[in-house]
Amino acid sequence: METKEKVKTTITLPFVLQKNESGVEINKIEWEDDLLRIDFVAKMPAHSRGMWWIQLCPEIFIRPVGSTVKLMLVKSFGIPIAPLRFIFPYRGFQKRFSLYFQLPPRDAKFVDIIERENAGGNFFNFYGVAISRVLSQQISIDGTRINPN
Repeated sequence: METKEKVKTTITLPFVLQKNESGVEINKIEWEDDLLRIDFVAKMPAHSRGMWWIQLCPEIFIRPVGSTVKLMLVKSFGIPIAPLRFIFPYRGFQKRFSLYFQLPPRDAKFVDIIERENAGGNFFNFYGVAISRVLSQQISIDGTRINPN
């Protein structure tokens, strides 16, 4: 019986065209057998005053750039789902968490990560996130020309 070795693609510190929350960064993206795993790190800013917290809206999704297809969250690790929340114990504290989504098409190069679309407040949305290996030529995302090198 022949077993087919599965190839895992990992993108560390992926290119992000735009984001709206400065306290959350994408650390790594990994194509797993049946899910796309995105690892994040949230850091309470050193200049922050008062309580700082993080939670995840359960309706978060990813969308291949240029598509209307929503690929939903399958599971999460290390972050509470609203209305629960994680309260940062002190300034500079880092909280790591992972989100697992349905797989985008294998030929997708970029996705948008949308916690809540067209909403004010502190929802984290990332646009034009590279989910493939580093590109060597200039590309265009929604009319914005980018040289990834």
